Amino acid sequence: MSNQPSGTDSAFYVKDLLNKDQLKQWANLSRRNLLDLLDSIRLKRKSGAANQRSTLARVDCKSILALMAFLLVIQAHYSPFIGRSGSALLSAFLAGRDNDQCIISMPVDTKNVFRPPVDCDFCRDVHQVDIVQHVSPEEFESTYAYSGRPVIVKDALANWTAVDVFSYEFFSELYTKESNALASRSHRCQFFPYKTEFRSLEEALTMSEDRQSNQPWYFGWSNCDSQTADVLRRHYSRPYFLPERSESSRTDWIFMGTAGLGAHMHVRVSNRLLCKCSSRSRFNLMLNRYSRLVLGTKVDHVSLPSWQAQCRGKKVWSLEPPPECHYQCQSMEVTVEAGDTIVLDTNIWYHKTNVVSEEVSITIGSEYD
Repeated sequence: MSNQPSGTDSAFYVKDLLNKDQLKQWANLSRRNLLDLLDSIRLKRKSGAANQRSTLARVDCKSILALMAFLLVIQAHYSPFIGRSGSALLSAFLAGRDNDQCIISMPVDTKNVFRPPVDCDFCRDVHQVDIVQHVSPEEFESTYAYSGRPVIVKDALANWTAVDVFSYEFFSELYTKESNALASRSHRCQFFPYKTEFRSLEEALTMSEDRQSNQPWYFGWSNCDSQTADVLRRHYSRPYFLPERSESSRTDWIFMGTAGLGAHMHVRVSNRLLCKCSSRSRFNLMLNRYSRLVLGTKVDHVSLPSWQAQCRGKKVWSLEPPPECHYQCQSMEVTVEAGDTIVLDTNIWYHKTNVVSEEVSITIGSEYD
């Protein structure tokens, strides 16, 4: 009998697993022991291949980060066109990587990984944010739901207990260290610290009283836990004006903060790029920063029109058309009061918010299709 197993196991030799005395007995192994030995060889082979893939993944991630830095320099100092073209090449490069190294959630046409130009018809005749109430689902669908035209509905929170229940203390008790709400958070759940020092939702919801009262703060997050969603939806319901045939997202978005802070100007990009690097969260953060600096956007994982209900406090919303529509559409500003619901397609309108109330601002929202 040869010392080298045949077939697919030929990459590893028996001497890699046996000492000298065992090698002498190789020819006398029973069939059962031989099968066990071959299983061990297969495991060793798989382990070696996995280590090799892991090394390649780390090399790929370093190469990608270096390429992003190079494109950023090109964008800043030479030509925006070259920088954007390089971004498309980067997307094509990533799309071709092995699935064990990178995961790409995007259309086949890699040009759409970053926000494509839009038709300016959606904003050309929009000069203000409409304010309505007692609007029927049919009227809302025909005028606002899918047109890209922003609107504020005044009476959507009439029967919500959220306006009385939601508070910083409520969410702190809901998202305790022992709760499923924090334990089930994954890379699909997002946390936005904005201009604060918080590195996680847990840190943001465990502020000291001194930190809460002496410095402004504002942050937001998405809830991906079904049990927590059940608790939240005891206090709010689907907005009455949404089209009857539309479906709502299972993800809730909560934003909370004090006067003087809010979300910076941004647009939401639905395409996601996640690479399985040794430090996934750090790499995702780099991608977010790269997209913000090179493309002028912050990457949020949202792709549908959305509504946001102002449960407490008030915020000023500043809306800007996308760059390709700056000469055809105009900027707008509107104050959303407690009890109002703003409906906005944040995939096409650049937007920022600023809390202007003495009371803590608390909003909850979601998407619809």
